[in-house]
Amino acid sequence: MITPRLRPRLELTVPLALGDVAARVEAQLRQPDSPCVGLVTEDQIELRVRSAERRFWSPQLVVRVTSSDGSCELKGHFGPDAQVWSLFLATYAFIVLCALFGFFYGVAQLMIEQPPVALWSVPLAVVLIVLIYVAAGVGQRLGSHQAEILHAFLVESVAPQGQRRPSP
Repeated sequence: MITPRLRPRLELTVPLALGDVAARVEAQLRQPDSPCVGLVTEDQIELRVRSAERRFWSPQLVVRVTSSDGSCELKGHFGPDAQVWSLFLATYAFIVLCALFGFFYGVAQLMIEQPPVALWSVPLAVVLIVLIYVAAGVGQRLGSHQAEILHAFLVESVAPQGQRRPSP
């Protein structure tokens, strides 16, 4: 099981040439019963679950493929879709900027001997950031089964012929 954590990583070494990795994954993606869709280039693979099963929290797997000494190293990470990732980053940035503004405004209120009401924005921002972090963890747990599907699909696609599991 893939444990929930920020942007889980994947590292795999396979005894295949660079082009063979791409060809095998591409061939598996073309299968009618494939659980995944994706984009494959010689040095990068992006996998997602089929659109019928895709939800807001569904992960994607982005893998960089590099060749070294007759084998290939696959290094990648699981993460949300680019729009979801951008939304989380923009939300974090907005909250931090509001907290900074509130902090400086609250310090100004202190300097002119007014009640520093704006300083409440700092603990409020911390609470909001923790809530967003918890929401990200919940989304990751909801998508963990799909992350396992992506992981298994990639491993099965690049496994040596004798080690593949039979298709159901």
